[in-house]
Amino acid sequence: MLTVPDPETDARKRTVAIVGAVAVTAGIAALALHLGHWAYKSKNAAMHQRRLERLLSLKPHVRQVVAAFEQEGTRPLAVARTPEELAAAADRWAGPRRDETVAEGSRRSSTRVFSAGDVRYFVYFDESGTMNGFTLVVD
Repeated sequence: MLTVPDPETDARKRTVAIVGAVAVTAGIAALALHLGHWAYKSKNAAMHQRRLERLLSLKPHVRQVVAAFEQEGTRPLAVARTPEELAAAADRWAGPRRDETVAEGSRRSSTRVFSAGDVRYFVYFDESGTMNGFTLVVD
């Protein structure tokens, strides 16, 4: 026996299939964008970490650090020589790493804060002006 297809049922099935396909495609696209963003942030943070580790291994003087950062466009944000200045800089720029930056900076003679795009460097110096540590803060 031959059955006549119901046009309403076919239209509903098509609509459900199209909506389902769009939803799956949107989900896959959102996942791809999320993973791409995560990979970029991870690579960016690792690059800055390696860069500062390499700089630290050279034991540069504060003048050298400031000049090098200035030359490449890394902006100075603050100089902290007292616990109050350090706490204010950490409150403003350290975000979730505030306590770490205060703890590290309090063991050093001075802390300088720099901005490199969406990354902030808390660079620590001893009493002779030699770089002896850093904390990296990534947004």
